Amino acid sequence: YLLREDRPGLVSAPYCELHCHSEGSALFAMYGSERCDRRDGAIRISPNTHLLDRAKSNGCFSMAGINFSARNVQEKQLWLRAIRNV
Repeated sequence: YLLREDRPGLVSAPYCELHCHSEGSALFAMYGSERCDRRDGAIRISPNTHLLDRAKSNGCFSMAGINFSARNVQEKQLWLRAIRNV
């Protein structure tokens, strides 16, 4: 699971999906429900996408200026590794 900061003081728990690399980029898609029938956000990941490990001791990171939090450091590292490997 990931939490996403939508705006200061408002957090959501989108269902996230990392699409495979195609034509120089990949898509990190976020959905509002487990049915994944309506996308409520997406980040196009390329070599220029800014990815920041916010703190080494917790699950916080940011991607393309959007703040996320995983349940723990291990899950955060898994997401970061997958995103960097695209």
